Amino acid sequence: MYILFRSYLRKIFQIFNLGLIKNKDLNNLQSIYIEHISLINKLNFFIESNISPEKFLFLKKRIKSNRFKFLFDIGNRINLKRDLYKDMEILFKDIGHIHIKDKNNKNQNVKLGTGLVDFKRVFFILKKRKYNKNFTFETTRGRNPIKMAKFNLLFINKLFKF
Repeated sequence: MYILFRSYLRKIFQIFNLGLIKNKDLNNLQSIYIEHISLINKLNFFIESNISPEKFLFLKKRIKSNRFKFLFDIGNRINLKRDLYKDMEILFKDIGHIHIKDKNNKNQNVKLGTGLVDFKRVFFILKKRKYNKNFTFETTRGRNPIKMAKFNLLFINKLFKF
């Protein structure tokens, strides 16, 4: 079963590599998904991609599964030519996990709160919509990773109180 699942994930990665999806890829993904449905129905499946909310929702509709979720990477989406906050609102009910990250205009990871992401706005949306799922920090470590981890926790805790 592990090999089967690895094969499935490899095919998914090839389809979603760099966030590029074509119609034939949607057909491939749907057939792969159906082929492995017994395994997939026991797992949540998260897509981390820079595709538009519309493409994700189209794909989800074709796959027809409530286990198909979106992994929303805040930092990766900030430099796209779309509205990060609008995308978050559109995808909200399908977001299963969030990566916390900040980036500058050169698309480099930076210390939380020093880049382009408006975290007050992000957490306003999450609190308003009652987000109760998981987060992962994908942050820069700096010269002192422990000090940076403490900073990140304090930074996020303040936003939860906002």
